[in-house]
Amino acid sequence: MGVATVRKRHTTQNVIINQLNPKESKIQSAILDFLRRVELGKRVVRIERRNGGVIRRVEGEYAAFAYHVYLPGHDPINKGIPDIEGVFADGRLFCIEVKREGKALVGEQVTVAAHCQKYSIPHLVARSVDDVVAWLDAVFPRK
Repeated sequence: MGVATVRKRHTTQNVIINQLNPKESKIQSAILDFLRRVELGKRVVRIERRNGGVIRRVEGEYAAFAYHVYLPGHDPINKGIPDIEGVFADGRLFCIEVKREGKALVGEQVTVAAHCQKYSIPHLVARSVDDVVAWLDAVFPRK
């Protein structure tokens, strides 16, 4: 069992991750939980989970959904959209792509990361809540 430590002023709270190499969905849930419980309304004013996929509407009937992103010089992208998008308190957009340990960005994820870098949009490839905490401290220091 892994424990990601989250710093919150003078206290410490633990976000439990029940595997040594958890699924991306578990890491993403822990990151969203941290952002919602610790940062929302402070350094972060908006967060959004941006996954596409398939949902079951009724027995035997499914509906696919996806986001479409339009970037200069590219055809519309419906894959590679960062898992988490948000807005800092100063109005800047930020993007977080969640990856398991040892996994790298692929395909359109590389295109989106390059777009973010080109336009100075803070972008992080996160493997844990600790990665997000350190990154937030670097790109949006506490006052």
